[in-house]
Amino acid sequence: DGAGVVRSQDGGVTWTAINAGLPSRRIRALAVAPAQPSTLYATIGVTPYRSDDGGERWRQVAASVVPASDGDANHTPLLLVHPTNPQIVHALSTEFDFFGTRQILTWSIDGGATWQVSRSGSIYDLTYPPGPKISLIAAVASYPENVLEQSDDLGETWRPVGANLPAAVRQVRFADAMTSYAVDAAGRGV
Repeated sequence: DGAGVVRSQDGGVTWTAINAGLPSRRIRALAVAPAQPSTLYATIGVTPYRSDDGGERWRQVAASVVPASDGDANHTPLLLVHPTNPQIVHALSTEFDFFGTRQILTWSIDGGATWQVSRSGSIYDLTYPPGPKISLIAAVASYPENVLEQSDDLGETWRPVGANLPAAVRQVRFADAMTSYAVDAAGRGV
């Protein structure tokens, strides 16, 4: 079943399992709130859990990160907590069905208790770039182009900010406001 969530407090020399309250150790995603590092979120499948004491105790905060009316997601491989508000968390889930896969991006503004859909489709990554303005950036495969899209309102609306990327971007990271890095579907730099 694996180790579940483990924590090191000595720079990675030793690790301790911190799974009290988690019904399984099959964790799909883990996120730390940057503004409040004692607040952690994790998912088992699509079920969100939260810890407010650095992982000592976990509690289920909702049945799923995807509202039942918006799909039947199978797992959530990515969680992202807002840089300044630990109550705001985004989840990128994957739904597998007979026709293939699609990603469902959801968000919660109440610490994971309720979730709403931001968008669905071919979304491969989500990040907050550095800088004074808090915006979300998503890597989106949008035929015939692969684009980066930005949301300035937690994911309610989106607009393209990067186009003509040379490959299907699966991950994007920012060093600073002007320098970004991307990786394509095959794991190569684009």
